[in-house]
Amino acid sequence: FAFYFDRRPENTQSSVQFGGYDTGLAAEPLRWIYVTNSYLWSVPLDAIAVEGMRITSGRRAILDTGTSLIMGPAGMIDKIHKQLGAEFYGNALYTVACEHVDELPPISFILNRQSFTLHPSDYILPIANRCFSVFSPL
Repeated sequence: FAFYFDRRPENTQSSVQFGGYDTGLAAEPLRWIYVTNSYLWSVPLDAIAVEGMRITSGRRAILDTGTSLIMGPAGMIDKIHKQLGAEFYGNALYTVACEHVDELPPISFILNRQSFTLHPSDYILPIANRCFSVFSPL
């Protein structure tokens, strides 16, 4: 199955497809990752890197389309937030200065020896004149 999430507020083209995927909706060719636990959709997490600095290595990741957050152990999330210059907002939420979002670094997840890079527009949510990090401690 495949998910497509349309980010444009004026558009409602998000969809789920069973039995295949629409290549016209993919930003790049699909890459496959071996699932180590199909119950949890767990995959090998080789590393997380912020501007080339490894935050963690040798773990596993659980892929979950049921949340907009990227969650992990508190120590790992703290290291990411330090690299971003994020400040604690409360209730496990962190913010960054909205005027500097475009200057934030890319964050790469290396899953099963394949790098998947998130840019600030992927991991910062602007809500009511604040910019929240999607990284949250478990």
